[in-house]
Amino acid sequence: MIKEIVIEWNFEPKEYFEDKITIEGEGFELVIDSGLAEVRLGPESFENVDRLISIINEDLESRFMAVQVMTHERYKLSKPSRYDLRIDGGKNHYLQVDDSLVCVASMGKVDLIVRDPDGNIVSNTKQDRVNKKKKLADLAARFRGNDPTLDQMLRSYSASVSDPKNELVHLYEIRDAAAKRFKNDSKAKATLGITKDEWNMLGRLANNEPFTQGRHRGQNPGVLRDANINELEQARKIAAIILESYMNYLEAAIERDCTP
Repeated sequence: MIKEIVIEWNFEPKEYFEDKITIEGEGFELVIDSGLAEVRLGPESFENVDRLISIINEDLESRFMAVQVMTHERYKLSKPSRYDLRIDGGKNHYLQVDDSLVCVASMGKVDLIVRDPDGNIVSNTKQDRVNKKKKLADLAARFRGNDPTLDQMLRSYSASVSDPKNELVHLYEIRDAAAKRFKNDSKAKATLGITKDEWNMLGRLANNEPFTQGRHRGQNPGVLRDANINELEQARKIAAIILESYMNYLEAAIERDCTP
């Protein structure tokens, strides 16, 4: 007799989310902390275990992809493994397929805590960053499965990390996806609050500069060069702004629909 089913995912870096996160789902609680994501299912969920594993796995993938937009950091997320805890104290182990989703190292971070003259915390850069990671992860998990545009944007950003030789190609795909979603560039910029300078800069970096990571390498034979880190960071930042703005747009649209 089984009393509990335990599903686990291992991930690296272990501090990818920087803090312990607990997510309440329908019929499950997912705990993410220090390189391990774990779900424990009681008897009431046994009949739906395969469906829940699929749902939670997609939820996790969405959260990792969303946080990657902030970190531009390589991660490794394992396939789910399962074991059953029996009433007699034993375990039933299931074979884990050794296959991972590998989605470039990030620069080290310096965190600051700013206090006012009375000692009250005014700003905590780590906590602000952790909160933002959680928010983006929540939004991605909430909307990605039903919104093809968001799914494409997140996949394009993930590809920009795993395929650095074509990084600017993939980052530009995010701008393309926004333009297609809102029918044209002007509506996309206006709806998402992207400035003309930001929009045009991403276009210039991806399309016009003679970069080996760009979209039109064949137009600059013999003069190609690698984009430097500042140029790449600029493109990443703009692509992230577009992606984050789109997720906020989806959230605001739901809230407007729910307003009496």
